[in-house]
Amino acid sequence: MQLSDLENKIFDMQISEEKIIELFSSNEIDLKDKKIDIRKIEDISLNSYMTESIIDYIEDSLALSGDEDIDLSLMSKEYDNFIVGCFKLIADIALDYYLSGIDYFDLIQEGNIAIIEAIDSYKDLDCFNLELLKLIVRKRMILFIKSKVENEKSSYINYLQKNIDEVISAFITEKNITSFEAEELIKIKMRDLETLVFESLSKKISYAEEKLLRMYYGIGYDRRYSIYEIENELELTRGEGEKLFEDAILKLSLVGGRTIIL
Repeated sequence: MQLSDLENKIFDMQISEEKIIELFSSNEIDLKDKKIDIRKIEDISLNSYMTESIIDYIEDSLALSGDEDIDLSLMSKEYDNFIVGCFKLIADIALDYYLSGIDYFDLIQEGNIAIIEAIDSYKDLDCFNLELLKLIVRKRMILFIKSKVENEKSSYINYLQKNIDEVISAFITEKNITSFEAEELIKIKMRDLETLVFESLSKKISYAEEKLLRMYYGIGYDRRYSIYEIENELELTRGEGEKLFEDAILKLSLVGGRTIIL
């Protein structure tokens, strides 16, 4: 099973954590598959901004987590240090799932909770390792997003049920269509809601912005890269890297927005 298939199964509540562990232990999950980059990018005007500096938060967290590889033996001996040391792992996965309507800080928090629960529940399993830990973190983040989506679905459906005549009238006026066409359009939007798949959700940052953040902070890499090095890697002209970094940090500071945009 590829990672993208697993994501959708988790999102649709078709697979349990126990089943994930079973598939992982039998090497039936391909962790290399990532299709996250093909997602559309959301309109960031639907968001607001944090007051806390995301730059300070990341820098402080990186300083606390250190540069050493995660040592599973610390789970029992130095529990708190192990949790702190998992920041890069969590921050890496959180960038995968930085989607519309989702706050980056919330994803980090969900990752921390997933790490703690995984240690408590699975640390004695023979198959327990960092890759399984990452899968469990992914599951937690996806289910967090699922909850957001379900709440938004309910809001849409309740609004339509209570204001169907008003919505039809608005469509007729705004789109210059007939009453029948407006009703059909509403049916399409409702069907889109019911058949929503995980990969149809929008990302908050572009591929280039995401790669820049990963390289600059050394998230998913063995070291941190300078803006100059990143400009060369992304084939940017001098100065474009700094602007891209500012845009990426601005988007990483976004809060709010809608998970589903119809």
